[in-house]
Amino acid sequence: MIPILLIAAVKVVCGAQSSFYLPGVTPNVFQQGESVSLKANKVTSTRTPLQYDYYDLPFCKPKRSKSKAENLGERLSGDSVTNSPYELRMMADEACIVLCRKVHKKNEITMFKEMIDQEYRVHWLLDNLPVAVRNDELGYVSRGYPVGFVAATPKKKKPQHYLFNHVRIVVRYFQNPDELEAGAKIVGFEVVPFSIKHEYDSKQANFAKETTVLNTCNQFNPAQFNPDKFQPVETSEEEIVYTYDVKWERSDVPWSHRWDVYMRGNPDDEIHIFAILNSIMIV
Repeated sequence: MIPILLIAAVKVVCGAQSSFYLPGVTPNVFQQGESVSLKANKVTSTRTPLQYDYYDLPFCKPKRSKSKAENLGERLSGDSVTNSPYELRMMADEACIVLCRKVHKKNEITMFKEMIDQEYRVHWLLDNLPVAVRNDELGYVSRGYPVGFVAATPKKKKPQHYLFNHVRIVVRYFQNPDELEAGAKIVGFEVVPFSIKHEYDSKQANFAKETTVLNTCNQFNPAQFNPDKFQPVETSEEEIVYTYDVKWERSDVPWSHRWDVYMRGNPDDEIHIFAILNSIMIV
């Protein structure tokens, strides 16, 4: 039965020039304020076949981390997704939410540096859409976002490793203006990554993500690109505060065309038809 489903799905995807639709697959509809689950998947590189589970890296974890294959493609490939600590609610923008504070030791810093050197990218899923980073200049998106980068800055002439510890999550949704009460469908999922060495009042007795106010970004001061404030991962011990924004944007793209952007993706990406089927084949 599975081979038949695969053949049928491949024919549907390959035969559609500008849209994806599988018979029997219906879109999820979300009401304003409804929780939307962001799933963590894996960390991969086009430079090496070795891939990692998301929590193989010392990222912030939710209170309960549960991993499972959510669709047919994941079961066939052996992939699994797990819940993440990121909290999203339909059409609710957020600014500089503190995810966690971690003090990374030498072995974790070394791991980050190796991941950056090998150009590893982090993969998430939202409503079965893979996360992407947009390149407006070249007109395409790349699946996943980089763990970090190597660069020289005005203050550091020698290139150093920097970690992307802040992400601006951009979710696009389609809503029929004549049926606003019917809810909205997610049609786009992108991130804009930032590297920010966060600062806060050191006089505070304890860091608490619910009450600590950051000086580097907050609800009144959005995250900005500032080379003088990049978050390095070079020393044997590094305090890193992880944060995120959420931005919801209304879109004219219908749900049946939400996969089009991935087919116009980065030519350097190893995009295979089964990678797309992996996310859209629902049991």
